[in-house]
Amino acid sequence: MAKKNTLENDKILGKKVQNFHQNTTSEMYFQSTLASDAMAFDWLDLVEQTCPYIDLIIREPKLALVKEQDVVSIEKAKIIGVSSVKNLMTHTHYIEKLDPKTGDIQPKKIMIERSEDTVNTYENRYIYTLINNLSIFMTKKEMLLENIETSNTAVLEYKAQTNTGKEKVKVELKMTSEELPQDEAGKDFKKEIDEIKSRVKEIRKFISTWQGSTFVKTLVKEKAPPVRGPIRKTNIILMNPYFQNASKLWNYLAKVTDEENATPKEGAESNGDNIVRGILNDAFLMDYYVIDSISNKKREQKDKLKKYAIIMFNQQIQRAIDMLIKNGIELTDDELKQLIANNIKEEKSKINIGVKDIKDKFKSSMDEFLEKAKESL
Repeated sequence: MAKKNTLENDKILGKKVQNFHQNTTSEMYFQSTLASDAMAFDWLDLVEQTCPYIDLIIREPKLALVKEQDVVSIEKAKIIGVSSVKNLMTHTHYIEKLDPKTGDIQPKKIMIERSEDTVNTYENRYIYTLINNLSIFMTKKEMLLENIETSNTAVLEYKAQTNTGKEKVKVELKMTSEELPQDEAGKDFKKEIDEIKSRVKEIRKFISTWQGSTFVKTLVKEKAPPVRGPIRKTNIILMNPYFQNASKLWNYLAKVTDEENATPKEGAESNGDNIVRGILNDAFLMDYYVIDSISNKKREQKDKLKKYAIIMFNQQIQRAIDMLIKNGIELTDDELKQLIANNIKEEKSKINIGVKDIKDKFKSSMDEFLEKAKESL
């Protein structure tokens, strides 16, 4: 009767594995230029919805009445108001002649007031700044569209090192993934990109029109300073529906800028989280199982692989449960036992089928041999 294998962990190998895990330091880098990521143009709807409101603000801007005072020679003063007379009473040095008999005075200079409308208000500078920010944002998106590829690619790089107490172990991995060309998928992708480019072109027309408007040219001429956050919540910005819609775009662009400044990146990049890195560390360990088990003596190699398989069995169950829980999936004890039992049953079924195939093939060969033997007798 064959000796039954125990499922107990080998203490010596278990200690090596424990040291391996505790001493592992690793780095990973992942970059994807996935077509699906590049197609994340959620912002497009927002910009398209906002453009008509900005356009209305620029076509019918809110003006402010400003009064300017200036001292000019009396010949240039066209209108002399009450404020001019009051100013002259406090600035007698503007008086050139005074008739003592009649009391008439002849000023050589006088202060005049001019009233005029101006677009140089906080709210209009807010829109002016929004236009500039949007133009910069659109330029980046246009460059992305020009450089976009019709295939999905991904690169994973992983480095790690550890020691088991007896040896130092290192690994370096670089894995690439590239989608196989698919004619129909490529055509659909190109069509979608062309449609997006068309929509972006219409937005760019809006921006060009605004930049050539009297509204913007006046603010540029007056060297109006851009508005910076935090934004003042004036009545117009809070209550005017046109400005309310413009504020949605302002907030979105501000959020994008903050994210870019916090984590500058090209494509989708990642240094990995604990779960992903843990999977790679486990793969590093399993690679070590292989290199540590290789032996010229097949029996010795088989024995060590069996011992490692028991350790790996326990570790992978723990890893799988940890991943499920951290991703919001919980299993009861009975569900977990059933899951393991089903896998054991499936593997045993494969083995039994394999053994049966061998027996059937052997029996067929023997029957064929016996038939030929009978014929030769």
